[in-house]
Amino acid sequence: MPTATNAAYATRAGDRALAQLAHDEAAAYYRSALELLDAAGERAGGPERLRLLIALGQAQRRAGDPDYRETLLTAAGLAREQGNTAALAEAALANTRAILYSVVGAVDHERVAVLEQALAATADATDSPIRARLLATLGLELTWGSRRRRLELSGEALELARRLGDPATLAEVLQARFYACATPDTRAERLANTAELLALADQLGDDAARSRALALRFRVAMESADVAEADRCLEANQRLTADLGQPTLRWFVDLQRAGRSLLAGRLEEAERLAHDALELGQSSGQPEALGFFVWQQAAIRFEQGRLGEVLDPIRQAAADHPRASTAKSVLARAYAELDRTDEARAVYEELAASEFTDLPVDPGWLRTLTHCATVCAYLGDAARAAALYRLLAPYPDQLSVSQIGVLASSSVQHYLGLLATTMGRFDDAEARFAAAATTHQRIQAPTWLARTRLEWARTLLVRRQAGDVERARELLGQAIATARELGLGTVERRAVALLH
Repeated sequence: MPTATNAAYATRAGDRALAQLAHDEAAAYYRSALELLDAAGERAGGPERLRLLIALGQAQRRAGDPDYRETLLTAAGLAREQGNTAALAEAALANTRAILYSVVGAVDHERVAVLEQALAATADATDSPIRARLLATLGLELTWGSRRRRLELSGEALELARRLGDPATLAEVLQARFYACATPDTRAERLANTAELLALADQLGDDAARSRALALRFRVAMESADVAEADRCLEANQRLTADLGQPTLRWFVDLQRAGRSLLAGRLEEAERLAHDALELGQSSGQPEALGFFVWQQAAIRFEQGRLGEVLDPIRQAAADHPRASTAKSVLARAYAELDRTDEARAVYEELAASEFTDLPVDPGWLRTLTHCATVCAYLGDAARAAALYRLLAPYPDQLSVSQIGVLASSSVQHYLGLLATTMGRFDDAEARFAAAATTHQRIQAPTWLARTRLEWARTLLVRRQAGDVERARELLGQAIATARELGLGTVERRAVALLH
C-alpha cells in the first residue's frame, strides 16, 4: 500500500535525523509517519505504531518538547496492551531526563507507575541491563519520595550494573544515582562517581553522557567548595553543549552559569544569565524554568536588599509546593530578612516541629537547614539552635547548594557560627566565622564574605572581651566597603547600624 510505504520512508528519515542530532526534524518525520499509518488504515495498536510512538517521544525529549511525557505514557499503555515487555521498558526508560527527576519537590506518580509495571514485567530477567536501568530510574524518580526505598533501588541497580560489566549500563545507573542519593553524607561518593562517569562517557564516545556528567560534577564540586573544579566543568560543558542540539543540556549550563556568577558577586551578570536561562527553559518546555528563575531572582534581590520585590513569587512557590520544606524555609528567611518577625516565626515553627527531625532528607535538606539556622538566629531561639547545630555539625566545610547548582551560598561554617552565637558559645562562634571567612576568601565569594564579617562583628560586640570592639569595627568597615562596591543593600544597612 503506497501510504504505508510512505510511512516507512518517513520513519527511516526520522531515524536518520535523530542519528544526526536533528531532533526537531526527527520528531516531524515521526509525526508524519504516524499520520500516514492512520491514513493507511493501520490498526491503532499495531507494532509499527508502538515503535513510532517511542521514537517520537525520544525525539521530542531531546528537542525540548514537553509533549514527550504524554507520547511515552501513551506508548507504555500500548505496550502493556500488546504484552510487549521490551517496548514497555523502553518507553518507561525514555520518559525521564536521565540525570534529573521529572518534578521538583514531588513525585510523578504516572511515570513511577509505568516504571513499576516494567520492573514487574522483567522480574525474571534478574541479571539484565534493562532491569539495572529500570531500578536506577525508579530510584531517581523517587528522589522526593521515600528515601529508604530510593536508596535500596539505586543500590541494587549499581550492584547489578557493576556485576554485568557493561559500560553503557553503568553510566546510566551512575547518572540516575546522583540525585537519588544526593545528601551531604554522600558527597565523597558522588564526587568519585562523577569522575568515573566522565571516564565512561569518554570510553563510550557519548557526548550527551559527558555533558550530563559535567553538570553533575559541577554541582558536587560546588558542594565541596572546589570552585576551580566547578569552573573547569562549566567551561567544558558550555563548549560541549553548543553543538549537541539538546536544549535541556544547554539549559542546565545556563542555570549553572547564573549561579556561579551570583556566588562571585557579579549580580548584574547573574541577572542577565538568569533571564537567558528562563528564555531557553521556557522555549524548550522545561516545567521548572520559571520556578528556577524565581529562586535565582530572589537570591539576587536578597543580596541587593530588594527582597520585598520578589516576596509574592516566593510566597506563591511555597504555596504551590506545600510539601517542599526548602520552599518554606526560603519564605521564612525572606520574612526574617525583611524584619517581618511574626510571619518569619509562623513559617519557622512549621519547619521546627520535632526539632527538624521530620524534615525529609532529600537534595534540599542541607539548604533547608541553613535557611532555618538563619531564621533561628534572627529569632534568638537558643533551644532549637542546639538541634540545628547537631544536624549541621558533620558538614562544616560544605557549601549549601540548591538543585542542579542554580544557587550556591555560604559555607556551613557560617551557619554554625550563627547558631553558636545564639547559644551564647561566643568562642566557638568566632572560630566558625573565621573558618567561613577563610573559605569565602579562597573561593572568591565576596557577598558571603561580607555577610560573615557582619555576623562575626555582631558576635564580638555581644562578647566584648578585650579588643573585641576594635576588631568588630574593622570587620564592619570591610563589610561596608564590599557592600557599597557590589550593591549589597541589607549588609550595608545592618553593618552601618552596628557600627554606630
